[in-house]
Order: sequence, then C-alpha cells, then structure tokens
Amino acid sequence: MAKPATELYPVVRDAFARLSAATAAVRRHETRDTLTVSLLASFAGRWLIPRLYDFQQRFPGLDLRLSSSIH
Repeated sequence: MAKPATELYPVVRDAFARLSAATAAVRRHETRDTLTVSLLASFAGRWLIPRLYDFQQRFPGLDLRLSSSIH
C-alpha cells in the first residue's frame, strides 16, 4: 500500500538535499574553465572547427562549448 504524502515528504526532501550536496562537492573540485562560443554555423564549419585541434593543444585545461545557429 502506498505511503501518504506526509510520510514521503521527509524522505524525498532528504534525497534532494543529498543530491544537492553531492553536486556542490563535485563542482568544488572541478578545476577546468569553460569557454562558450556562440557563432554562425557556417563560420564554425569553415573557419573555427579546422582550428580547434591547435586551440585544444594550446589550452588543454579549457573546456570549449560551441553553440551554433543560423541567426
């Protein structure tokens, strides 16, 4: 038989609190910086992507995120 919501609330609250604490602990130990670049897809394909290998070799501790658009 299912537990009433009043009995589930403390269990769910505790689970979310533990997930939050674990996520915060992982984030504190991250040492990599992130660079997000938004650009036109055509520019990314023709100019940026062919140069990414060299960029990553020069900046190995940097996470690069690309966001392309047609706008």
